[in-house]
Formats: sequence, C-alpha cells, structure tokens
Amino acid sequence: MSAAAPLFYSEVQPVSSKLLEKRRLLPENTWHFASKANSVPLTVSEFAIAAREMPIVFTDPGENVGETPFPVCIMGFRPGENLMIEGGSGRWKGGDYIPAYMRRFPFITAQAGQGSDGRQQLVIAVETGRASEERISKPTATRGDLLYDDQGRATKVLEQRMAFCEDYYRETVMTQELGRLLVKYNLLEKRSADLELRSGEKHTMRGFLMVSDKALSGLSDRAVIDLQRRGFLSAIHFHLQSELSWQRILNA
Repeated sequence: MSAAAPLFYSEVQPVSSKLLEKRRLLPENTWHFASKANSVPLTVSEFAIAAREMPIVFTDPGENVGETPFPVCIMGFRPGENLMIEGGSGRWKGGDYIPAYMRRFPFITAQAGQGSDGRQQLVIAVETGRASEERISKPTATRGDLLYDDQGRATKVLEQRMAFCEDYYRETVMTQELGRLLVKYNLLEKRSADLELRSGEKHTMRGFLMVSDKALSGLSDRAVIDLQRRGFLSAIHFHLQSELSWQRILNA
C-alpha cells in the first residue's frame, strides 16, 4: 500500500459560475464513486471517531523519494473492494462515521502555482468526470441545492463546501507533519494482517505501516514531549486502538 494520485478525481477544473451554472449539489444518499476503494486517506482530527469503526494504518512510501507515510482507514481486504458500501444500492453501511475525504467529493483543494510572496496559491476545484454525476446535477435538474444563484453568486451551500475543502486542506498539512515525525523518531514498522473471513476464506493484507509499541515505549522524554505538544500523542494511541476494528471489517 503506497501513496498515489488522489482517489476519485480524474478531470478537475476550478470552481466557477460558468462551470456550475444551474447545477445543484445532490444529497449524499449513495457512495458508488467510492465502492472500489479499499482504503481512503484519513486526517489526524478524524482518528478518535474513526478508530472505533475502521483500522487506521499508514501508507508505505517505499522507495518513493520525498513521500511520507500518510494515514488511511481500511474498508476492504482486496483491491477494488469496499465492504462499507452496499454493492447494488451504493448505500453506506459502515457505521456512524464516513471519512471526510469521501464527504469532500467532488470538490478538492488544488494548487495553482506560487504567488508573488512565494507562497503556494490554492483554488477550490471540482471533479467534472462521470463520477461527479452522483453529486453534481445536470443543468436541467430540479432536485438538490443550487450552487450559484441567478446573479452568478455562490450560494450558501457552495460556500460551505468550499470552506470544508479549505479546512480539510489545513488538516492534511497537519497530518503530513505527523507522518514526518513518525519517520523522524523511527516509530513505524512494516506490518501485515492475517484475516479469516466469515466464509472461512483466509486472506493476508500486506504493504502498510503501523506504529511500533516497542519503539513508542522507548522514545526519549524529549520526543514524547514534542509529540504531546503538537497534539500527536493521542492520535498515535487512537491509531493503535484501531487494531480492534479489524473484526468490524470482517463482519461487514
């Protein structure tokens, strides 16, 4: 399991009144677009609630220089399998919590080059490929909430979604810092999970990282204080606690 291009996004364009004129945001009743994702990214702020329902592991960058481990929640054991989404209806059946990465779709924060001050400029973009049809209506639709009004102004619904994307981006930056610190303090180890499904079928899941209990208990006081001050120590414990959720996935 390694980091890859953003899931679900293939044809992204900046949000604009011209692009989304007369289009509506459809209710989140189905999740077909995520039905083949056996894991999705998870930010630090989600660990506490997600750990009760899904295993949290870290991607293994392997030999990919410049990449850092990033947390994901496990939702299936095989590639192309999401046990948290009902096959035919697309209904979410994974419990009370749906990862923010999925709830953000079809919007996303995209990089738009550097400004005159040297800082990275960001824009809110939207997926325009076929998968987006589950969330963005056709111009002739009457169901859902308009994204722009008759004067071409963003509606409150769109403003809220854009704000959600901005918050998610900030959470992602913080989560990337967690990955860097786990590498810095040599806390991660390669792991695998030997699983037996209710059918009796046995399956081994490989290619992910988890925090080592031994390495964590051997941390220096200085490192523990550093992680605590950044708010990451509790996140690490929720990550370890999430191992108890493998059985929940087995029973899905």
